[in-house]
Amino acid sequence: MRVFRYILSALFVLLLAVPCPAGSSVVQLFSGPAVSVWDLFPKLEDAFREKGSVVQVPSPNGKNKLVFPSGWGEDDTDEYTFFAVNERRRYPIHIDGYVQPHVIWANDSSAALFFFSNGGANCCYETKLISSDGEHVNVTDPTRQVADDFIAYRDKLGLRCEVPHEYPNLYPIGFLDRSHAFIAAETVHHSICDCFGSFRAYEIDLPSGRIVKAFNQAVAKRMFDGNLPWDLGAAPNDDWDINPRSCASKR
Repeated sequence: MRVFRYILSALFVLLLAVPCPAGSSVVQLFSGPAVSVWDLFPKLEDAFREKGSVVQVPSPNGKNKLVFPSGWGEDDTDEYTFFAVNERRRYPIHIDGYVQPHVIWANDSSAALFFFSNGGANCCYETKLISSDGEHVNVTDPTRQVADDFIAYRDKLGLRCEVPHEYPNLYPIGFLDRSHAFIAAETVHHSICDCFGSFRAYEIDLPSGRIVKAFNQAVAKRMFDGNLPWDLGAAPNDDWDINPRSCASKR
């Protein structure tokens, strides 16, 4: 009997020692990869200067689409208008920038997460939720609570920034289901804050933006293996919030 117990105990310890499969902790997103709008234009210049070109990002079911005309910046402003089109209507959507726009559709075509920079390639990225009930299109910002929490979290850790409460980049990672999404808040790369380029991920309710759960950088990289937007998969210093002293200011 003792031998049997010993064998069971040994097997139990052995099972605990076996590593989990690499993909066991990866979240299955309710969305595909982000689509780069600029990459759809025949030439990048078309997206900026030449009017007349139009590209589309259709929903998975093909019944809805986002339509992006060329000609941004022709009036020396950052304002830009694109269109959400469903089976019956065409809705203009006005934004205050158009650098590196990307679209992530939910698998059921009920909504899209749209992100872009209103400044340059490094900053400052915003995320909009574009949803449709079949008759109307609604555009909301689901990221304000995420931004506030990220700033407060940095403050709590005592991380410094020469520009008080510099707003983070806010990227969508994807949908969890039709009423939840994942958002990443990043200290911008050219920041003069501690730990520039690092981020934190959040699960939020849609469309309210209420935070359900937050994840540190190392955990998020494992959760979203290969599905993190932009270059977040290569973000430095995974333990920045565990060991804030490891952060270095960019001065």
